[in-house]
Amino acid sequence: SGTRVIILIQMEKILIEGNRFTAIVISLCSTSFVGLYCFYWLKFLITGNPMGMTPIYVILFTLLTFLFLIFAIVFVKKSIQKNNGVIIDDLGISDFSSGVSVGLIEWKDITGIRTKGFGDLSFLLIDTINPRKYIREANKIKGAALWYNYQIHGTPLTIGANLLNISFKELEEKIRTGFKESRNAACR
Repeated sequence: SGTRVIILIQMEKILIEGNRFTAIVISLCSTSFVGLYCFYWLKFLITGNPMGMTPIYVILFTLLTFLFLIFAIVFVKKSIQKNNGVIIDDLGISDFSSGVSVGLIEWKDITGIRTKGFGDLSFLLIDTINPRKYIREANKIKGAALWYNYQIHGTPLTIGANLLNISFKELEEKIRTGFKESRNAACR
């Protein structure tokens, strides 16, 4: 039978730190919104409907409060987590930068890298051989967010620089260089 050859990539390990200050600001803003809404409900229970809100607005604000509560929890975790950035090394891209990060994305799984942006917000879309694998391995809340990314962008895996101590252009350059090096090593 055939002999299997494994080629190891010797790539310099790149650690991109997460921006704790931004994570703290987002968690404080989210917590403030949740606190204000809890105050609104307390006032509502004591005095009746204090702002004359219709039931549809009450439902909308309740859903927004749960969303901001999830943001608050995720970003509090991100601000205290030791590993809250991106690592680019021989194995692939280890992303811990956001609430929908999946950890290690191996080079062998990656088929392409695309860029997408909305105004000042830009992010990388990481295309893989089996995108549903990452959705299945996530918990329910993260899985739902990854599924949404998959439906909108064709991949569940996105990496932005907003919560990192690096510009988007530098992040993109480092990830594309790592991807190119992994492809070149695979062709040897």
